[in-house]
Amino acid sequence: MIFLPPAPDKIPALMKTFIDDLPGKRDKNHPVEFAAIIHREIVTIHPFIDGNGRAARLLMNLALLQSG
Repeated sequence: MIFLPPAPDKIPALMKTFIDDLPGKRDKNHPVEFAAIIHREIVTIHPFIDGNGRAARLLMNLALLQSG
């Protein structure tokens, strides 16, 4: 399978939706599932030229730490 990230002009709207949807996803999912969702979504949006995987893991770990 070949992954094609979204076009650069779509990134701002995708990131806004990602951020706006976080509280609802946190409330509806187990903390581990929520962390996995964050990881998948940020990697799929692919907002950075480099470091998408590192950013996704950082956000995932932050969510896990916040949930104890």
